[in-house]
Amino acid sequence: MVARSGGPAVRLDADLARVPAGITTIVVGGSLRSGTLDAVRGLEVLVAGWHGRILARYPVAEVERVTAPAFGELYQHQV
Repeated sequence: MVARSGGPAVRLDADLARVPAGITTIVVGGSLRSGTLDAVRGLEVLVAGWHGRILARYPVAEVERVTAPAFGELYQHQV
């Protein structure tokens, strides 16, 4: 996942194969040192494959005045 706000991107790599089987949900959150998230323009979350190809793009819109939001969740289902 990559979070962008017009400035430098923040990247988080997740290898679900290394997550223990008992963990089914991973919540991806963030926080601000000052101000609130509604002041950040152009914020989006990208989900990319291993080779950088964008699989999904989620613009973060209608943001409340918060300093520590949850941006997304990853789910692991056992087959």
